[in-house]
Amino acid sequence: MKVAWLIAAIFVAGLPAQKVTLPSEPIVFGEAFELTITTAQPFDQARLLPLTVELLSRESQGNTEQLRFRARCYELGEVTLPLEPPQTLQVASCLPDPAGGLEWPGDGWWIEPSEGSQWVLFASFALLAVAVCIWWRVRRKPIEESEGLQPVAPTWDALAALRELAGKGAAGEAFYLQLKAIVRKHCAVRFHLPADVRTSEELLQALPKARATLQPCLMTCDVVLFGGAAAADIHHDVAKRDGARNHAIQFVKATQVAARSLEVGA
Repeated sequence: MKVAWLIAAIFVAGLPAQKVTLPSEPIVFGEAFELTITTAQPFDQARLLPLTVELLSRESQGNTEQLRFRARCYELGEVTLPLEPPQTLQVASCLPDPAGGLEWPGDGWWIEPSEGSQWVLFASFALLAVAVCIWWRVRRKPIEESEGLQPVAPTWDALAALRELAGKGAAGEAFYLQLKAIVRKHCAVRFHLPADVRTSEELLQALPKARATLQPCLMTCDVVLFGGAAAADIHHDVAKRDGARNHAIQFVKATQVAARSLEVGA
């Protein structure tokens, strides 16, 4: 009996920590696909980075749990997921190959106007003239100030989000995921960068003068999220966590106060 238990334990130990089911059809950049994780241990969906995922269902099957996700990938080529064992995806471009040439009119640029088009053109000019006159009268009308008017608050404030993050009490990977998301969103809003699909190094290359504050923040986040064993040293380090958030605050303040000195690629 003991020998049978020993053989069963060796067999179970040899099984992978997670079973991953990926779609059989090719994965296309930005298009949604489903993947399934079957695991006997608690699963952190941050291990699916750099995929963007949404949990569809969670089902228990004996001692295992099956998780279904809707996922999208915003990287091209070979993408490796840090699972056990690692999984590799081949992501194809959504653009046609080859892209094809431009289509031009076969009979030249000029299209002969119809007989009624002159009246349409005249009516369009008349309407345009009326609109210009109305705009001019409205523009010349003095604007009366009202004490009841209040300045419109910005739709999103990165500094407020960073202060709120400190009060949430988030720890570990959850804290660094939220911190990195706030920094990425600020880069997207302030510099019009596609920050959600840029790696940390690509953001640093796009904002070279912000390295002093942006690099320590992003590198600390990446070590915790993707550093494996190396992340254990700072995973629960409160000083490291506060330092990463303070660097993010300094970066946001610098981009608001001295915006011109941090232009993209400057």
